[in-house]
Amino acid sequence: MTHAVFKPKLLALLLAASGLLTACGGGSGSASAIPTTNAVSSGTISGLGSIIVNGIRYETVGANVLDADDGSTAITTPLRIGMTVSVEQNGTDAVTSRPIAGKIFVQSGIKGLASYTGSALTVAGMPITTDASTILLDTTGAVTNLATLNNQSVEVYGLPQADGSFFATLVEAETGALNVQIVGTVQSIDTTAKTLA
Repeated sequence: MTHAVFKPKLLALLLAASGLLTACGGGSGSASAIPTTNAVSSGTISGLGSIIVNGIRYETVGANVLDADDGSTAITTPLRIGMTVSVEQNGTDAVTSRPIAGKIFVQSGIKGLASYTGSALTVAGMPITTDASTILLDTTGAVTNLATLNNQSVEVYGLPQADGSFFATLVEAETGALNVQIVGTVQSIDTTAKTLA
């Protein structure tokens, strides 16, 4: 997986903080764990009931769930399949032998107004690619389609691609004020104009 979304310094911060994983339900709840060196795994959530990231199931009872942007703000909304996260391991459960997630850093995605015409999706003017595995959710959390998300405020989780597009693993409609946020790889900096490309 490409780690372009995660700056090395941010990745380290990603794994430090506080927020209960109340919606994932899961984990054995075992109190005893064998300490190990902290391992970090970054990827998209592919399963819940604890969480699965990069094919590894992490026990999540007591994990701190934090915003990757600052590494300290607690995330209280439920984690969803398709969200992009970094997980800092904190030992291994003595009963299940599964790694324990000490900290889960949620990397926020692209935010803005969705524009869907034919088969082309853009959010905040940025091209977004999807496939059959991309999860599309309306404001209630119900599965929907791209046509329904047209002209709605959305957040897109996923990974920047080499062609400048952004591959979406999760697109969810947002409520409230329209916020715009772009995620991607900086290719050039103009220090005179003070712009990024």
